[in-house]
Amino acid sequence: MIRVSSDRLLKLLNSILSVAHLSSGTLDEKTELTDVTLISQKVLAEYVTEAEEKNINLLISVPEQKIESELDPSHLGHALSHLLDHAMSLTQKGEILLDLRQDEGQLIFRISDTGGGMDPKFVESISQSLDAIQPDEFGLKKGSGLGLRVAHRLIEQMGGKSDIFSAIGAGSTYCITLPIVRPSSKTTERPPIRLSGPFEKASLGESRES
Repeated sequence: MIRVSSDRLLKLLNSILSVAHLSSGTLDEKTELTDVTLISQKVLAEYVTEAEEKNINLLISVPEQKIESELDPSHLGHALSHLLDHAMSLTQKGEILLDLRQDEGQLIFRISDTGGGMDPKFVESISQSLDAIQPDEFGLKKGSGLGLRVAHRLIEQMGGKSDIFSAIGAGSTYCITLPIVRPSSKTTERPPIRLSGPFEKASLGESRES
Protein backbone atom coordinates (compact mmCIF):
# COMPACT_ATOMS: atom_id res chain seq x y z
CA MET A 1 0.00 0.00 0.00
CA ILE A 2 2.87 2.40 0.83
CA ARG A 3 4.50 1.63 -2.51
CA VAL A 4 1.24 2.31 -4.36
CA SER A 5 0.84 5.66 -2.59
CA SER A 6 4.42 6.72 -3.34
CA ASP A 7 4.04 5.70 -6.99
CA ARG A 8 0.89 7.81 -7.25
CA LEU A 9 2.66 10.81 -5.72
CA LEU A 10 5.49 10.48 -8.22
CA LYS A 11 3.01 10.24 -11.09
CA LEU A 12 1.20 13.31 -9.76
CA LEU A 13 4.44 15.30 -9.81
CA ASN A 14 5.19 14.06 -13.32
CA SER A 15 1.69 15.07 -14.40
CA ILE A 16 2.17 18.61 -13.07
CA LEU A 17 5.49 18.88 -14.90
CA SER A 18 3.88 17.57 -18.07
CA VAL A 19 1.09 20.14 -17.81
CA ALA A 20 3.67 22.93 -17.51
CA HIS A 21 5.70 21.72 -20.51
CA LEU A 22 2.68 20.96 -22.70
CA SER A 23 1.07 24.32 -21.94
CA SER A 24 4.27 26.22 -22.76
CA GLY A 25 5.17 24.11 -25.78
CA THR A 26 8.52 23.13 -24.27
CA LEU A 27 7.99 19.38 -23.98
CA ASP A 28 10.91 17.55 -25.57
CA GLU A 29 10.23 14.67 -27.91
CA LYS A 30 12.97 12.08 -28.41
CA THR A 31 11.94 9.53 -30.99
CA GLU A 32 13.68 6.20 -31.39
CA LEU A 33 12.89 2.75 -32.70
CA THR A 34 10.76 1.38 -29.88
CA ASP A 35 9.47 -2.08 -29.04
CA VAL A 36 5.85 -1.05 -28.45
CA THR A 37 4.89 -4.55 -27.29
CA LEU A 38 7.50 -4.47 -24.53
CA ILE A 39 6.52 -0.95 -23.44
CA SER A 40 2.91 -2.09 -23.07
CA GLN A 41 3.89 -5.10 -20.99
CA LYS A 42 6.21 -3.10 -18.72
CA VAL A 43 3.62 -0.40 -18.04
CA LEU A 44 0.89 -2.92 -17.22
CA ALA A 45 3.25 -4.85 -14.94
CA GLU A 46 3.46 -1.77 -12.70
CA TYR A 47 -0.19 -2.35 -11.71
CA VAL A 48 0.01 -6.03 -10.79
CA THR A 49 0.40 -5.39 -7.05
CA GLU A 50 -2.52 -2.95 -6.86
CA ALA A 51 -4.71 -5.26 -8.96
CA GLU A 52 -3.98 -8.20 -6.67
CA GLU A 53 -4.81 -6.10 -3.60
CA LYS A 54 -8.19 -5.21 -5.16
CA ASN A 55 -8.68 -8.74 -6.55
CA ILE A 56 -8.97 -7.35 -10.07
CA ASN A 57 -7.97 -9.45 -13.07
CA LEU A 58 -5.29 -7.67 -15.10
CA LEU A 59 -5.10 -8.88 -18.70
CA ILE A 60 -2.96 -8.08 -21.72
CA SER A 61 -3.46 -9.08 -25.34
CA VAL A 62 -0.54 -8.48 -27.71
CA PRO A 63 0.51 -9.86 -31.10
CA GLU A 64 2.78 -12.89 -31.32
CA GLN A 65 5.48 -10.82 -32.99
CA LYS A 66 6.72 -7.60 -31.43
CA ILE A 67 5.69 -4.29 -32.97
CA GLU A 68 8.31 -1.61 -33.47
CA SER A 69 7.80 2.03 -34.38
CA GLU A 70 9.75 5.29 -34.33
CA LEU A 71 8.26 7.24 -31.42
CA ASP A 72 9.05 8.66 -27.99
CA PRO A 73 8.91 5.69 -25.59
CA SER A 74 8.65 7.97 -22.56
CA HIS A 75 5.60 9.79 -23.94
CA LEU A 76 3.91 6.51 -24.84
CA GLY A 77 4.66 4.99 -21.44
CA HIS A 78 3.33 8.02 -19.59
CA ALA A 79 0.16 8.15 -21.69
CA LEU A 80 -0.61 4.47 -21.08
CA SER A 81 0.16 4.88 -17.39
CA HIS A 82 -2.25 7.81 -17.03
CA LEU A 83 -5.04 5.83 -18.69
CA LEU A 84 -4.38 2.76 -16.56
CA ASP A 85 -4.32 4.94 -13.44
CA HIS A 86 -7.81 6.15 -14.22
CA ALA A 87 -9.08 2.69 -15.11
CA MET A 88 -7.71 1.33 -11.83
CA SER A 89 -9.27 4.14 -9.78
CA LEU A 90 -12.73 3.41 -11.24
CA THR A 91 -12.56 -0.39 -11.09
CA GLN A 92 -13.37 -2.11 -7.80
CA LYS A 93 -14.10 -5.55 -9.23
CA GLY A 94 -13.87 -7.38 -12.51
CA GLU A 95 -10.99 -6.78 -14.90
CA ILE A 96 -8.83 -4.36 -16.82
CA LEU A 97 -7.62 -5.36 -20.29
CA LEU A 98 -4.85 -3.74 -22.34
CA ASP A 99 -5.17 -4.76 -25.99
CA LEU A 100 -2.51 -3.87 -28.57
CA ARG A 101 -2.72 -4.51 -32.30
CA GLN A 102 -1.65 -2.98 -35.58
CA ASP A 103 -3.92 -2.35 -38.53
CA GLU A 104 -3.22 -0.63 -41.85
CA GLY A 105 -0.10 1.14 -40.66
CA GLN A 106 -1.49 2.17 -37.29
CA LEU A 107 -0.94 1.16 -33.69
CA ILE A 108 -4.21 0.65 -31.85
CA PHE A 109 -4.31 0.47 -28.05
CA ARG A 110 -7.51 -0.29 -26.16
CA ILE A 111 -7.70 -0.20 -22.38
CA SER A 112 -11.07 -1.44 -21.16
CA ASP A 113 -12.34 -1.78 -17.60
CA THR A 114 -15.42 -3.01 -15.78
CA GLY A 115 -15.50 0.01 -13.47
CA GLY A 116 -18.26 2.46 -12.66
CA GLY A 117 -17.91 4.46 -15.87
CA MET A 118 -17.87 8.23 -16.38
CA ASP A 119 -20.41 10.93 -17.08
CA PRO A 120 -20.44 11.92 -20.80
CA LYS A 121 -19.96 15.60 -19.90
CA PHE A 122 -16.82 14.71 -17.97
CA VAL A 123 -15.52 12.71 -20.94
CA GLU A 124 -16.14 15.68 -23.25
CA SER A 125 -14.10 17.93 -20.95
CA ILE A 126 -10.95 15.76 -21.33
CA SER A 127 -10.05 17.38 -24.64
CA GLN A 128 -10.19 20.93 -23.25
CA SER A 129 -7.03 22.98 -23.20
CA LEU A 130 -4.66 22.32 -20.32
CA ASP A 131 -4.51 26.10 -19.86
CA ALA A 132 -8.11 25.92 -18.62
CA ILE A 133 -7.24 23.62 -15.71
CA GLN A 134 -7.47 25.31 -12.33
CA PRO A 135 -4.75 24.78 -9.68
CA ASP A 136 -7.11 22.78 -7.47
CA GLU A 137 -7.45 20.29 -10.34
CA PHE A 138 -3.77 19.36 -10.38
CA GLY A 139 -4.47 15.80 -9.39
CA LEU A 140 -5.05 16.71 -5.75
CA LYS A 141 -8.77 16.26 -6.21
CA LYS A 142 -9.60 12.65 -7.03
CA GLY A 143 -11.32 12.26 -10.37
CA SER A 144 -10.19 15.65 -11.71
CA GLY A 145 -9.19 13.99 -14.98
CA LEU A 146 -5.76 15.62 -15.07
CA GLY A 147 -4.04 12.39 -16.08
CA LEU A 148 -6.53 11.78 -18.87
CA ARG A 149 -5.95 15.27 -20.23
CA VAL A 150 -2.18 14.85 -20.10
CA ALA A 151 -2.48 11.50 -21.91
CA HIS A 152 -4.68 13.11 -24.56
CA ARG A 153 -2.12 15.84 -25.23
CA LEU A 154 0.84 13.43 -25.20
CA ILE A 155 -0.85 11.31 -27.85
CA GLU A 156 -1.52 14.43 -29.93
CA GLN A 157 2.15 15.38 -29.51
CA MET A 158 3.08 12.05 -31.12
CA GLY A 159 0.75 12.59 -34.06
CA GLY A 160 -2.00 10.31 -32.83
CA LYS A 161 -5.48 10.61 -31.40
CA SER A 162 -7.30 9.30 -28.34
CA ASP A 163 -10.95 8.57 -27.63
CA ILE A 164 -12.89 7.53 -24.54
CA PHE A 165 -16.11 5.53 -24.62
CA SER A 166 -17.86 5.36 -21.28
CA ALA A 167 -21.20 5.51 -19.51
CA ILE A 168 -22.17 5.48 -15.86
CA GLY A 169 -22.35 1.89 -14.65
CA ALA A 170 -21.09 0.46 -17.94
CA GLY A 171 -17.30 0.63 -17.64
CA SER A 172 -14.92 2.53 -19.92
CA THR A 173 -12.76 1.94 -22.97
CA TYR A 174 -9.79 4.19 -23.71
CA CYS A 175 -8.56 4.06 -27.32
CA ILE A 176 -5.26 5.32 -28.69
CA THR A 177 -4.36 5.36 -32.37
CA LEU A 178 -0.80 6.16 -33.48
CA PRO A 179 0.86 5.97 -36.88
CA ILE A 180 3.48 3.25 -37.31
CA VAL A 181 6.56 4.99 -38.64
CA ARG A 182 8.40 1.74 -39.35
CA PRO A 183 5.77 -0.95 -39.89
CA SER A 184 6.77 -4.44 -38.83
CA SER A 185 5.61 -7.56 -40.65
CA LYS A 186 2.08 -8.91 -40.33
CA THR A 187 1.36 -10.15 -36.82
CA THR A 188 -0.62 -12.97 -35.28
CA GLU A 189 -2.70 -12.06 -32.24
CA ARG A 190 -2.53 -14.10 -29.05
CA PRO A 191 -5.32 -14.66 -26.51
CA PRO A 192 -5.20 -12.43 -23.41
CA ILE A 193 -2.73 -13.39 -20.69
CA ARG A 194 -3.85 -13.03 -17.07
CA LEU A 195 -1.36 -11.01 -15.00
CA SER A 196 -3.26 -11.06 -11.73
CA GLY A 197 -6.36 -12.43 -10.07
CA PRO A 198 -7.45 -15.75 -8.58
CA PHE A 199 -5.40 -17.76 -11.07
CA GLU A 200 -1.64 -18.14 -11.26
CA LYS A 201 0.11 -15.04 -12.54
CA ALA A 202 1.99 -15.34 -15.81
CA SER A 203 5.31 -13.53 -15.98
CA LEU A 204 5.95 -10.98 -18.71
CA GLY A 205 8.76 -13.08 -20.01
CA GLU A 206 6.44 -16.04 -20.43
CA SER A 207 3.93 -13.86 -22.23
CA ARG A 208 6.40 -13.19 -25.01
CA GLU A 209 8.06 -16.57 -25.28
CA SER A 210 5.39 -19.17 -24.53
